Amino acid sequence: MLHLGRHRSGRRSAPGLVGRCRTPGSAARRYGGYGGRRAIKQLIIQNIVESLSLGLLVIEAEGVIFLSNRRAAEILGYEGAALEGKGWAELFFAANPYLDFNTDFNQTLVDVIYRKEVHLQRRVWYRSPSGEARYLCVTASFLREGAEFAGIVVLIDDQTELFQLHQREKQNLERQRHLQEERSEGLDQLARAVAHQVRNPVVAIGGFAARLKRDYPPQSAGRQYLRHIMDGAARLERMVQAVSDYTALTRAKLERCHCRDLLTAVRARLDAEAAERGLGLAWEESIEADWIEADPQLMRCALEELVRNALDFARRDPARVHILLERDAAGWVLVVRDDGPGISAKALPFVFDPFYTTKAVGVGMGLTKVRRVAIEHGGEVKVSNLVGQGTEVRLRRPGPNPAD
Repeated sequence: MLHLGRHRSGRRSAPGLVGRCRTPGSAARRYGGYGGRRAIKQLIIQNIVESLSLGLLVIEAEGVIFLSNRRAAEILGYEGAALEGKGWAELFFAANPYLDFNTDFNQTLVDVIYRKEVHLQRRVWYRSPSGEARYLCVTASFLREGAEFAGIVVLIDDQTELFQLHQREKQNLERQRHLQEERSEGLDQLARAVAHQVRNPVVAIGGFAARLKRDYPPQSAGRQYLRHIMDGAARLERMVQAVSDYTALTRAKLERCHCRDLLTAVRARLDAEAAERGLGLAWEESIEADWIEADPQLMRCALEELVRNALDFARRDPARVHILLERDAAGWVLVVRDDGPGISAKALPFVFDPFYTTKAVGVGMGLTKVRRVAIEHGGEVKVSNLVGQGTEVRLRRPGPNPAD
């Protein structure tokens, strides 16, 4: 076992581990008949150890640090001090006032011994004797000398700056998501008011225009004017319906959503819509997950809107749409690609804005609904152009998934 309480000023020979050699002369004297070649080899090894960007510790079975480099001393807060020849307990138990804070750090080394593991890696917090907290990636390996325990090797990577960068990015994303939620709630309230206040007058305008149209001869100017009024009223009705559909989106109720069932339902509806318009749809699918944690109804709504856009902007018949759906430890991602003309750089910043559309006939609420679905899932949606290949929409929900 590793004797954490023992301190030795001398060094014990440990076959398989590298010893120290400060100068070619000392190497030659130590190894005698091996001469300068052995000394040069030791110097090369020492230089490699010192040039590592990671901290390195080799600890003997008795708990004595047999080999270390300057980087390890810097990371652990012993800069300028020689760690070799000192006991592990002396440095990290007796001499460090933050023993409770460093429990996970010390436990990693204890576990690698008891489990006899190779490449045990953990990310832990560590506080140096001066009180500075650092976020470390510690990789420890069990060493054997034949059947006997010879010690452990520890690699230490200071990832504090990287951790802080990730935290800042996470906070920025959280702030953006909060702003999007506030904007979505404001739009929802406005949409409800518009749908309620506009629907009845629009229906009345369209109805009375249709009634008056009957009183005019087929080619008369009055009949043409009324037709324009009816067309405008019909467009307003479509806008009101789109707003009503947006306000009807519910809060996400997460459950196990089966990907194949979701895609089958969307395909059936969009194939029917394409057939009504005299068009075809060519589906390319890369479904790499049996299920995702999501709201099935909201996901169906988002996917239908994205495929409908692909159909609207298709440059050929049949319209091609590629759907990728995958799940990993970071969450899940839905990707929809089309073969349309893409979105102009001028229009790209506004594609999620309500009522913004580049279609000859359209309302401009489709991608607004897709973003609402992403927000309801605590995720995000991004739109990008694929040069010469159309548009890609990527909807991602971060966070771990439950075990299968």
